Amino acid sequence: MSNSPRLLEPLLFVLVLIAGLVLRFARLSSVPESLTDEEAAHLQDAADILNGDWVLLFDDEHSPREPLYAVLLAPILYVTGYRAVAGRLFSAMLGTFLLVLIYAWVRLYTRNRWLALVTMAGLAVSFWGVSTSRMGLRGVIQPVLYVGAAIAMRRGIVLGQELRTTRRSRYRPTVEVESRISFIVSGLLLGLSFYSYANARIMWLVFPAFFLFLSIDQPGVLRRAWPGLVVMLLIGAVVGSPIIAELIGDSAFRLAGGPPPPVETLLAQDFYSVRDTLLRRLGILTIRGDTLWQYSIPGRPLLGPLNSLLFYLGVSIAVISLIMPYRPARRGKTGYTDVFHMTSANMFMLLTLAAGMAPVIIYGPVGSSLSAMGIQPALYYFPALAVLWAAEWAMGQVGPNGRTAIYTAYAIMVCVVGIITAHDYFISWGQAERVQQEYYIEADDLSIRALSD
Repeated sequence: MSNSPRLLEPLLFVLVLIAGLVLRFARLSSVPESLTDEEAAHLQDAADILNGDWVLLFDDEHSPREPLYAVLLAPILYVTGYRAVAGRLFSAMLGTFLLVLIYAWVRLYTRNRWLALVTMAGLAVSFWGVSTSRMGLRGVIQPVLYVGAAIAMRRGIVLGQELRTTRRSRYRPTVEVESRISFIVSGLLLGLSFYSYANARIMWLVFPAFFLFLSIDQPGVLRRAWPGLVVMLLIGAVVGSPIIAELIGDSAFRLAGGPPPPVETLLAQDFYSVRDTLLRRLGILTIRGDTLWQYSIPGRPLLGPLNSLLFYLGVSIAVISLIMPYRPARRGKTGYTDVFHMTSANMFMLLTLAAGMAPVIIYGPVGSSLSAMGIQPALYYFPALAVLWAAEWAMGQVGPNGRTAIYTAYAIMVCVVGIITAHDYFISWGQAERVQQEYYIEADDLSIRALSD
């Protein structure tokens, strides 16, 4: 029996990964049967790259398209041929890889394998996670780079112990840089993210903000860890500077005439109108989501009813953990290092949630299935945090059986959500007449130039 927990974790990991794989790869070329003009444009971009047409920004009627997705798609397109499924195949691989990265991130930051599994499971069976992983669009690559950068950054930090003498002496962990190579990798991924999708221009701010939090929570952190932060940001700036310069010079991104129209309209409203507008835009999480058939079932929020309750509970737990971070340790319920792992993870995810929602707040809920991609790593962390809290509470009340009951109930919920997601995506959405109208470009109609010899 002593080996059962160690065997249970990899078994559950494999089961969750299989569920995610099935939902992301099943009927990939037939649901939907055709392409949108956006998917066709990305395939054309990849074909242009194979033909030697390398650019920092691909032209678009409304705004330029970042090139990284097309660059990485090009080899797949070369192998598969000019098939419509190539883009979706690449996105499904990225979406599956994100599941592994999310698990690794939570496991690394919190040292809690059950929290990592629950977070991974929530994303694996979610309608949003499945739908975005089956679209041949560049937005899916940004969360992969973001989580990868976060993992690399965390691996560059080592925790120590330092005795602080106060009225009540206690040990509190300190943070120092262990590996600058990890920060170099993190900077490279952050820089590359600027070539992925527009929300990366906001999401990078989470990293310096996270270090600022650490310096407040643990005075002296910046004094010890600033070399790693500087290396990460400098590498990111160097790698991202070409496309940043291109964006600044592009007329579509010039703000000389004032703020973007949606922001200008928002600022022109009175306080109560602004409040109502913000609440509607924040409502994509749990109340009313994207209105475009192209990306989702119109009006469907990102989280279902039960996950919404768990989300708000998880956010509340995270905020309280930041206000009173070491209270559980002072009461002897856990160690100071364990508390630090949880509070730092909670803060990083709260910052991720705030930065990821910024594009939705600026531009509104229309198209939010893509513009909100930055929050995907955080959205399923908070319901998992609530499940973890409930499991620990139940264990304190009735013992190990209570914790087992909570996790079993959640496992059943994940299975039910997975079944609902499969029905809603493959039948309710996939067979809807409006979806057939949006996905109208046939593979044979793709105007993709042949490879030059």
